[in-house]
Amino acid sequence: MKKDNQRIFAGLSKLISNESFKDYMNASDLFRLVIRMNEKYAESLGKQINFHCSIEGEHDDYHVFIVLSIINNLTANAVEAMGDEGTVSLRLRKPDESMIEFQVEDNGPGISEKLGDIVFDPGFTSTYDEFGTPSTGIGLTYVKEIVTELEGNIKFHNQQQGVVFTIRLPARHLIQKG
Repeated sequence: MKKDNQRIFAGLSKLISNESFKDYMNASDLFRLVIRMNEKYAESLGKQINFHCSIEGEHDDYHVFIVLSIINNLTANAVEAMGDEGTVSLRLRKPDESMIEFQVEDNGPGISEKLGDIVFDPGFTSTYDEFGTPSTGIGLTYVKEIVTELEGNIKFHNQQQGVVFTIRLPARHLIQKG
């Protein structure tokens, strides 16, 4: 697991290394970056995915790698879960001054209720390529591990069509110490 975490971190570092980022960025720039990366990803998969973004209230700058690691993973999963077209919505809000809440919502097939929290187990996957080869099954495990280490929580719930992942994290772990 640690090796896979390092691989994901290295991949994100490489992905944004040609941009001039600091360790912290404002939320709208972070969300635009996630959307831009996943628009390209959807295009590479031959999918037509519409992305929406909603940021409620005032926000401090957030730690780039933490937010990208979590939100990009969930967004890429949503893109993969879709058929040829769909919609992914990203939301950010502060339920109170001490917590930050991220949501990634899609209108794909959803997650079977009988699976429950097994979707966070290492190796679990429901994603296969065109040759029937399964994905690594580490993405949601990685996200849950980060969220847990940061004293937060992650949950999902199905809607009539699609699924919403909600991540709540203490703000003190995401903002620059003053």
